[in-house]
Amino acid sequence: MGLLRTRERSRTSIPVNAFPTPPGSLLVTAQSIGSLRSDASGAVGFSFGTPASVNYTVTALGMWRVAGNANPATHIYLAADNAGALTILATAVIDMSKGPINAYRWAAISPVTLPANLQYAIMREVVTGGDQWADQAAITGDATIGTPIFAVYYLGAVPPTTAGNSAGGNSYGPVNMLVLRS
Repeated sequence: MGLLRTRERSRTSIPVNAFPTPPGSLLVTAQSIGSLRSDASGAVGFSFGTPASVNYTVTALGMWRVAGNANPATHIYLAADNAGALTILATAVIDMSKGPINAYRWAAISPVTLPANLQYAIMREVVTGGDQWADQAAITGDATIGTPIFAVYYLGAVPPTTAGNSAGGNSYGPVNMLVLRS
């Protein structure tokens, strides 16, 4: 078991709502929400691999908002993942104090093209005792965009520089991204 131990509680499977929804296609198309927590500082999310023959452009990053979240400046990161060593490709700040509960909050980013057949990570900042985020739970990705590999975490000062991995096909957070197909 990794440094972030999974809490074995009921998980709720919910539709992927996006508010407001910028243009593009969602990477995560279905998800379950794990138990809520705020017991770690660093960054959490998931890694994914891109298909062998498709490049695409990321236009926005998103975080799931749960009841009680009030941080007006939460950071989210898109990173290249080279065997756990992260290179930040984009970062955005999302106001988690506004918008509907149980829906994604989005931030547009300067477009980033992700080359095919590589591994990446989407991670959101977390702070002990701060806004709640969901423990790892199953996600389903649009296979034409990318395949979720592992729930990932980084404990320490952000932005993340490395990522430990946990259960396959899962995400902490959850987090998501929108892409335009090349």
